[in-house]
Amino acid sequence: MPGYILHLTAAEIFLRSLEKRSGKSAWTEQEKADFRAGNLMPDTVKEKSRSHFRSRETDGDIVQYPILPEFLKKYGRLLGDKSCLGYYFHLYIDYRFFSEFLEDIVRFYDAEGHEEKKKERICTARILKSNLCVTPREFFSESYYYGDYTKMNTWLANRYSLSFEFTRIPENPGIEEVDYSDIRRICAELKTYMQVPEEQAENLRVFDLKKLTEFMERAADCEEFKRYLPGISENDS
Repeated sequence: MPGYILHLTAAEIFLRSLEKRSGKSAWTEQEKADFRAGNLMPDTVKEKSRSHFRSRETDGDIVQYPILPEFLKKYGRLLGDKSCLGYYFHLYIDYRFFSEFLEDIVRFYDAEGHEEKKKERICTARILKSNLCVTPREFFSESYYYGDYTKMNTWLANRYSLSFEFTRIPENPGIEEVDYSDIRRICAELKTYMQVPEEQAENLRVFDLKKLTEFMERAADCEEFKRYLPGISENDS
């Protein structure tokens, strides 16, 4: 999954595009903070299938997407709340990332060399950037996939001027899957992510940083996001 820093990056891109397109500050500073906080919430729990509204039918898949209509069915009425909108935006970014971008960086194969999506049958992950083949366990480790997130954190935080401070925790509008008070723990954790020098972003093993940021700039644009908000008026979004 995209890490906290990547989700905050997407949130910042969205907010900047919203302001750029409106020609003014569309939201108050508190609304922006609530939106950023909402972007963090789905990943605050250990068991993420429920908080990410994934289908049970994909439990055995190496990649699982959030089912966006399921969230809208349950909480669409709450999207006027900026933290709830941020929560949904997190799910939206996950959906776009896993359904569109991930296949540009890795392919998974079974023992016979056929592309495979079921975890139990996958033997090999081929990193497209280098054409290197590793085991799925190796791929989803600090040596490769998650390690690249670590290397990118400081670079992304500086490039997009990310904020890790929340003067107040937004009030949970009624989302049952998470506890909003966990934001305090996450904020403390985020501050430890900036220990890796910015230059480490030049040593990625899985991601192409230029392609990743281009994808994020496109997917996180406010007009692009609105296409996934059926029935939501411009004033609400």
